[in-house]
Amino acid sequence: MLWQFGELGYEFSINYCPNGTISENCRVDVKPIRWEYFQAEDRKRLYELTSKVIAFKTKYEVTETRDYRGDLFSSIRKTFQLDHPEFLTTVLGNFDLVPQPFFPNFQQTGWWYEYFTGDSLLVTNVNQTINLQPGEYRLYTSKNLNQTDFISSTFDLHADYQLQLFPNPTREEINLVYTLQQPDSVDIAVFDLNGKLLQQLDIGQMPSGRFQAHLPLHLPSGSYWLKLRTERGQQFLKFVVQ
Repeated sequence: MLWQFGELGYEFSINYCPNGTISENCRVDVKPIRWEYFQAEDRKRLYELTSKVIAFKTKYEVTETRDYRGDLFSSIRKTFQLDHPEFLTTVLGNFDLVPQPFFPNFQQTGWWYEYFTGDSLLVTNVNQTINLQPGEYRLYTSKNLNQTDFISSTFDLHADYQLQLFPNPTREEINLVYTLQQPDSVDIAVFDLNGKLLQQLDIGQMPSGRFQAHLPLHLPSGSYWLKLRTERGQQFLKFVVQ
């Protein structure tokens, strides 16, 4: 259950008093209304993330399974797994203040799909290492739940990086131009129309400004999505390989 504006990171205690103090006697007093929260980028991202978590919980029967296991209490590296005929789920979360390696013990090898970003991962060893940054989390499923709507996933902040691609259509390479309003970490990924990750280029930390990047392509003829992603959002453009 979420209390008022909890999905936007509401920061006032339920015991908050009108005079700004904290007391259990003020539990049912009127609390500040913060409609402006929705205009804050980080809060809106939390709102959209919460929305997608709720959608996962209510839409898929895997969340009702009794076949589950995990380590949620004895470690700062939290893991949780759900098994269901519909699909399998592996959840990872780094609750430490430093990066941590995970050995997720995936239930099977093959392609796994990260629910929040639409990224895909080819698992050849169920205990292959996955490194997570402080506070980072992953929700992997054995079925691609984003085949039709991954480009509008709730992680997408509808960011506008003035992204341009050329040439389009192309053959063996593509150039992209983008703008950063402030310094940010940038990576580029190419997906097929089913959301499968095909290529990735980690550009790294960049200052603010207008930039150009070059990406050699190793793809058969067809249509693809290019994703430019930063710490603050992502933008997609479709392109064609002839």
